[in-house]
Amino acid sequence: MVRYIDGLLLFVLNQMNGERTISGALHLLKGKKSSQTIQDAKLFRLSFLFGMQRTLDRSHIEESVSILYNNGFLERTSQDTYKLNEKGKVSLEGFLKQHPFPVYLNGWKYHQITEDFWARISLFMQTLSHSVNSNMNFYPVIRDELTQEWVRKHFPAKPEKRMKVARNLYKELTKVLGTLPEPHARIFVLRLSGFHRTGLTLQQSCSSLNISNEEGSMMFYGVIHACITHTRDDPKTYPVFSSFVENKRLPVPLTASTRTTYSLLQKGMTFQQIMEIRKLKKSTIEDHVVEIAINVADFSIDAFVSKESQKDILKASNETNSQRLKTIRDHLNDKYGYFEIRLTLCKEGV
Repeated sequence: MVRYIDGLLLFVLNQMNGERTISGALHLLKGKKSSQTIQDAKLFRLSFLFGMQRTLDRSHIEESVSILYNNGFLERTSQDTYKLNEKGKVSLEGFLKQHPFPVYLNGWKYHQITEDFWARISLFMQTLSHSVNSNMNFYPVIRDELTQEWVRKHFPAKPEKRMKVARNLYKELTKVLGTLPEPHARIFVLRLSGFHRTGLTLQQSCSSLNISNEEGSMMFYGVIHACITHTRDDPKTYPVFSSFVENKRLPVPLTASTRTTYSLLQKGMTFQQIMEIRKLKKSTIEDHVVEIAINVADFSIDAFVSKESQKDILKASNETNSQRLKTIRDHLNDKYGYFEIRLTLCKEGV
């Protein structure tokens, strides 16, 4: 039986199929917002794990790889690059049966609003709990001034309104938690503070449930993402939750620089014009276009890669069973450039 972090790493390395180093796995789990990591998340179907292990560092990954390698689960393909062997795949299968990933977990989709949602709901519930018990003398669990200002702005002014909101919030929360495994619901509830109740830290909650911090983090984020998903799918059923997600539409998760490039593309500017205006290299603009293709559903790549070329590239990826750009380019006898291949694979989510 492997530790949770080891099983998680087995999953990520298996998805990457020996085509990325362990640094790629670390950057993805920590949520590094670089073009390469964002593209890897899409290419290897790992977007849901983006940023879900933010406290990991290089030493954790190296220790895990060492354990897995020494126990015969991995084979080294090159420096810092590993693939699962048959023993590793059997172990991974067992791990996933014992520790299925939270159904609603979606790190990349919700990474921009996850922390805000948690900060708002935790402070709002703490304040509401003290208010309905006629005791406003408490130490706020969230010290962030923007969150405190948000709670002050949205907090009901009249006592009878507070009671109604309290009942609705309890109803909404129990409705979502009722759809989730009991340990997942429990770790979320353990972290909530209220009247005569101090919420636990994530580490304390994990210790209470006798699970690792890595698994507890996944469970906890899974609950937050479940709340957000249900709210966005059915806002009328979750009116209080809806107020915690201030923007009804999720912002397109583009990095700031890519957002500027996207704005210029929407104005009909060419690669060359954008390079001159922004004083950036062509490769940087290409990275931006790939990021846009990943995150903007209705963004067409036909202007950059013809439909026929896209078909050729996707066929080559299937024939080689690879997302490695060089492998596909070699298979196609250098017919297409790396940008065309990368853009096609990322848009299609091969």
